[in-house]
Formats: sequence, structure tokens, C-alpha cells
Amino acid sequence: GFFTKDAVARLVQEGSATKDKDMYVIDLGKAGYGKLLGTGTTSLKLKIIVDSYSAQAQQKITAAGGSIISLAVAETATS
Repeated sequence: GFFTKDAVARLVQEGSATKDKDMYVIDLGKAGYGKLLGTGTTSLKLKIIVDSYSAQAQQKITAAGGSIISLAVAETATS
């Protein structure tokens, strides 16, 4: 899977992610990604900020105890 401990640690080092208590907050836009797909797996608790995501990605992230914040939805809600 893409979100292994090593991959997330690299994102933290690059400034695209931060650690908040027991959760990693990852801004995929800063990392150069516009959509989160559900092709990989993770056991890490993640809060992912991204423009869009697949239903399978949401299912896998929430199953690991995390959440997804969609920038597209947030922008629509405030417009």
C-alpha cells in the first residue's frame, strides 16, 4: 500500500503531512495528488485532505480509524 509507515514518514519530512497525537494528517494536494484511489491498504490512522476520492478509498481509510476531508466538498459548502 502507499501509506506505509515509511511512506508517511517521508511525507512528514517533505512537509505534506504532520503527526497529530496518534493520527497522521496528510495534505495530498501539497504532495501533488488530486484524487485518492482505493487500490492500496493501510493500518495507520490517517486524516487525508484531498480534492476528491473514491468510495473504496473512503472505506479503507475509515476502516483504519481515519477520515477524509474533501476540498471540493468544503469549497461547495462554503460557496
